[in-house]
Amino acid sequence: MNISNNILKHHLKNVYFLAGTACGGKTTMSKIIAEKYGFYLFDESKFFDEHRIIANEIEQPVMTKKFPDWEYYFNRPPIEYSEWLSDSGAEELEMSLIDLIMLSQNQKVIVDIHVNPKTAKLFTEYNRIAFLIAEPEYVIRDYYDRDGHREIYQCIMGLSNPEKTLENVNNMFVYGTNKMLRSIYDSGMFYIKRDGNSTVEKTLALLEEHFGLYPK
Repeated sequence: MNISNNILKHHLKNVYFLAGTACGGKTTMSKIIAEKYGFYLFDESKFFDEHRIIANEIEQPVMTKKFPDWEYYFNRPPIEYSEWLSDSGAEELEMSLIDLIMLSQNQKVIVDIHVNPKTAKLFTEYNRIAFLIAEPEYVIRDYYDRDGHREIYQCIMGLSNPEKTLENVNNMFVYGTNKMLRSIYDSGMFYIKRDGNSTVEKTLALLEEHFGLYPK
């Protein structure tokens, strides 16, 4: 059964989406907006375990794919690795949208989510989504310094050839980030690009203007 796009957009009208690349500021901005405006904060990654329980190998073959060990997981060819992450996110998106419809009936929700602009256009409006982006150099430099990501770095450092594995993962980030950047630039969707002059205050002000949020 397919749900028409206009129905999805109607039932997601209270949801504000932050998407984009890693290290673009999604997590930081979603937390600030949630606290400032009293929105429910939906972090898709924190629902992953619940979604994995629902998933099965027939309907969600990518999400449920099993890997023999961490050596195999992190050392896959960068393109294969990146596409798996993208396809897994696409399968989980359906579950997240159901969650968001339920959560947003009587409250506004801010979402830190992984979605490409082509797909986002199907379920939300232009002024309900912003893409926060960073060039690959920022991703490689900052990714492992974030809460929850240090464990990934430590895991990689415990493998048989950590330097080679880290290089492989970084190559995956470069491929995936550049692919996402191209799709955002070509989409006509609103985005904010992180650079050397970016600040939390400037980014928040741009998001508030785009979303039409004004402090009481």
